[in-house]
Formats: sequence, C-alpha cells, structure tokens
Amino acid sequence: ATGELPALAQVAVDGAALAAGRGQLRASAVLLGAAARLRGADDRTDPLVRGLTDRARAALGEERFAAAFGRGRDPLE
Repeated sequence: ATGELPALAQVAVDGAALAAGRGQLRASAVLLGAAARLRGADDRTDPLVRGLTDRARAALGEERFAAAFGRGRDPLE
C-alpha cells in the first residue's frame, strides 16, 4: 500500500533473512531477486544482502541460485 519501492525492497530482504534462518534458501534467493526488482538494481553494498546471497549461492549452487533469484527478479519470464 505504501508504493515506496525502496521500503518494499527492504521488506523483501527481511523476508529473505527470515527464510534463510528457517533453512529455506531457495525462497530466500527468490525474495532477494524480488528485492532487486523493487529497488531497480542489485544492492552489492548492503552487508545483509551480500551475506544472504553468499549463503544461498553456496547452498544451492550457482545455477539453482541464479534460477531462483531470476524468478524473483523477473517473475513473468
């Protein structure tokens, strides 16, 4: 309802952290992709985003991570 895309992107990152904490690393990667879409770009400066990305990439492997992240970033493709 806010329409503030940076704020919504942070909510998606927080959801990604929650998912990762529950061991749901694919869901975390999808939410990170959604955050990037909402923000308009990847955020390589945020330590939380970097840590979540590294953790999901290590657990899923590059191909599965990229597919999950892409699903969040480009849900209609």
